[in-house]
Amino acid sequence: SDMYGRLFTVDFSAETVAEGVLSIDMVTDSPGFKSFEIIANGNKIQSSQSTYLWKLMPGKNSLEVRSVDVLGNRGAASNIAVDYLTKK
Repeated sequence: SDMYGRLFTVDFSAETVAEGVLSIDMVTDSPGFKSFEIIANGNKIQSSQSTYLWKLMPGKNSLEVRSVDVLGNRGAASNIAVDYLTKK
């Protein structure tokens, strides 16, 4: 068993908070953590917040999250893909 767990990775959960909006709650065990790098449908965002509100577009959506430390080192990516179908 690894006593340190999975360093520099991001674990996250997703919960629907409104029609077409997911709340992404992120946690990481990254020494020297500075921020999360979030790429939502190709748009790159840096955030030090542990929650991100992801507004879905109709059709396929992709989210990639990784940790970034104070030296700029980036951890491994965690991914999710969602096919959002709007109500007609």
